[in-house]
Amino acid sequence: MPGQRTGARRPLPRPPAVFHPRLASPRRRAAAGALGPWALAAAFAAVYTLDSVGRYDRGATMSWDLGLFTEAVKQYAHLHPPVADAHAPGFDLLGEHFHPILALLGPLFALAPTPVTLLVAQAVLFALSVVPVVALARERLGSRQGYVVGAAYGMSFGVVQAVDFDFHELAFAAPLIALALLGLLRERTRLLVFACVGLMCTKEELGITVVLPLGIAWMLRDRSRWRRRTPLAAAGLAASMLQIGVLIPALNPDHVYGYLASPGTPGHTGGIEGLSQLLTGVGEKVSLLYLLGTVTAFTALFSPLALLALPDLLMRFASSNPYYWGTAYHYNSVLMPILFVAAVDGIARSRTNSRTDSRTNSRVNSRANGGGAVAGLVARFGVAGIAFAALWTLPDFALAHVFSPPPANPTHRAALEQAVSEVPAGAGVEASLDVLAPLAAKADAYWIGNTAIDPAPEYVVFDGPASGTAYTPQQMVAVAHAWHPKAVYTIVSATDGVYTLRRL
Repeated sequence: MPGQRTGARRPLPRPPAVFHPRLASPRRRAAAGALGPWALAAAFAAVYTLDSVGRYDRGATMSWDLGLFTEAVKQYAHLHPPVADAHAPGFDLLGEHFHPILALLGPLFALAPTPVTLLVAQAVLFALSVVPVVALARERLGSRQGYVVGAAYGMSFGVVQAVDFDFHELAFAAPLIALALLGLLRERTRLLVFACVGLMCTKEELGITVVLPLGIAWMLRDRSRWRRRTPLAAAGLAASMLQIGVLIPALNPDHVYGYLASPGTPGHTGGIEGLSQLLTGVGEKVSLLYLLGTVTAFTALFSPLALLALPDLLMRFASSNPYYWGTAYHYNSVLMPILFVAAVDGIARSRTNSRTDSRTNSRVNSRANGGGAVAGLVARFGVAGIAFAALWTLPDFALAHVFSPPPANPTHRAALEQAVSEVPAGAGVEASLDVLAPLAAKADAYWIGNTAIDPAPEYVVFDGPASGTAYTPQQMVAVAHAWHPKAVYTIVSATDGVYTLRRL
């Protein structure tokens, strides 16, 4: 009959699976899980870059390190030894610290010859260290809690203070330590060895304070193969001994390792003095230990991996340099990957123990050992405690300034930029601290704090307000002549207390 339906009704097409995340294939879920840690790292890279480049744009240089490393990386970009005249005329930076890994930044600097290249590279390197931490946390604690731990790590004071510092070779150490711990816990030998080799090329003490402990931990994880695993620990010890005892003194003009030389010895820079220093500055050291425990809500103490932090702390506490005992600069960045991976391991162990106690109904034994109740709290609330600690400490450290930076002085900043532009590329220039890095990127820069410059540099750039002095033009010419009696200078420009002088 007309209009009568014949046959079965055709089913409506189902919408694509992409609109139903729960119906997505395991492959897609795995891909999303693999990209997640990288997305978090990218977010932190952006924030870190805002902080460090913003500080640079404000002219708020914290030390001469950015100038030194800019000069060294510039030399690597031209396939030269890392000589930094700002440290001392003709001084090879490998004669102070052993960090040949910086040569990896040479090609980047050749493409973008500016100190900002180093700052962005540092931001990216610290952000990359988030990826192994999140990967371990997700597989041990679950996906959501893994991201919480990774975010807390990225906000930890040791990382953000290092990012806020101008630049330092320890930017390479953070991702390498995180990778080494990933290799250790996943039994990935090649990854562990690769990371440890990188660490031995990053700074001379890392072979003793990081690679040696990692090698010992690797041996203890499988005692049946300890002989095969011994070479890693031995290599860490040997590398540091070779670098400290032979390579650095060979490149140092005074043929010493300045951080072990006795006070009064030429080349002594103030460093490790001995065990007697452990009882000096006890208050500051106890405060640091408390903060290091707080940053992971003390959950790191429930893992033996926390012991990996002891060698670095002992070395720093044995030093006469009080900056090693504090929270500023980059000194605690080495400890952050160790402590957060230890926290992940500690929470995972506590959860395993809690489940075991629940199955065996051994509450009496759990309470008898004095730690069962605490371990239960760590298992349930450890990740929440880490998140709370991150938010609680955040206002006290550098990231709090990212979106509310201190006020800048645009007039003074413009005067500094003008002074830098007036120095020709390749010229010799003696400069104040806040313009040392941009001048090092284009010229042969010396620091005004060094007086043994012969012949006298072609230019002098002096920032009076930053140095706390106010000179008239005539006084500035006289001061430059006093610094370099064999030279006579004339003023090229004088704006907002910033002077540029040229040698006649």
